[in-house]
Amino acid sequence: MSGSLDPNRNVAQPGPAPEVEVRERLLIAASEVFARKGYAATSVNEIVAAAGVTKPVLYYYFQSKAGIYQALLEQAYRKFENIVQATLDHRGTVTERLLTLSARVCQLSEEHQAVVRLIHAIFYGPPQGAPFFDFEQFHNRLQNSFLTLVEEGIRTGELPPVNPADLTWAVLGMVSTRIECMLAPQCNLVLDQEGLNRVVRLILAGVQALGNQAAPLAGSGPDGSGAGCQALPESPIDKEKRHE
Repeated sequence: MSGSLDPNRNVAQPGPAPEVEVRERLLIAASEVFARKGYAATSVNEIVAAAGVTKPVLYYYFQSKAGIYQALLEQAYRKFENIVQATLDHRGTVTERLLTLSARVCQLSEEHQAVVRLIHAIFYGPPQGAPFFDFEQFHNRLQNSFLTLVEEGIRTGELPPVNPADLTWAVLGMVSTRIECMLAPQCNLVLDQEGLNRVVRLILAGVQALGNQAAPLAGSGPDGSGAGCQALPESPIDKEKRHE
């Protein structure tokens, strides 16, 4: 009948998923299966089943299990590098940027816990036959970024002239603890994102408060001269040891 409606007329028809979406689904599926089973025990069949695609699709984008593993870690480093560089480039106080970098690194880790678990399993455990990936670049970039901010703060007078490596390790230690709490939520004492922010602020406030009381510490500077570095007041335990 000429006046009848075509049920398909003006109705959007589902088309094939965009390539970016399919590729991302594969990467997410691979991260979850790798994190759960390990690299060696994971098969291509398990990855494609989790992604809802076929093996030829994985081979089209990544060529092999090793290929998708490498692509997954390269993507993780790009995301990590982007937030680190954006924080370093931001115009603000050193304190603001230290807090921001701490928060962003932990937020990224929380959003991609499967990838973080995989990195920890491969870096700290047996290699599982996985292709080589330079995991040290994550550690080196993060350490150097925090150190750069701390040194800037000391140079501009925002932070007192303490040993920059000591302060860097203090802040980095709390970032690492926050990430460990994500990976082991059964811990009795949990450090959440707000807690991390409070503790980092406490560290910086303590450094500011003690900076004026500190005395020069000979031989503790980066060049061994002690220039620009200060020692904290002696603790009761140190006093006891000194008098033994």
